[in-house]
Amino acid sequence: MDGEDPKATLISLILAQHADSEAAGKTEALETLRAELQGLRVMELHKRAAGAGVEAGRADDAMDSDDPKAELIALLLDAA
Repeated sequence: MDGEDPKATLISLILAQHADSEAAGKTEALETLRAELQGLRVMELHKRAAGAGVEAGRADDAMDSDDPKAELIALLLDAA
């Protein structure tokens, strides 16, 4: 309140707080999604990737990788 422009300072603080809580909510949602995806089989993940708009080539590359489940989960999390 003692600054040159207390209104602008307060607005900045409120927006920063909102951004922090929004980021925390997104992180929590991604962790929930990750846990859900961990419980799926590889073919279910592949189908889900297609439904989520992941490019077919990227999903196929993931299927050909050493750890297709982890790769598909990463693609799905990126698409979220």
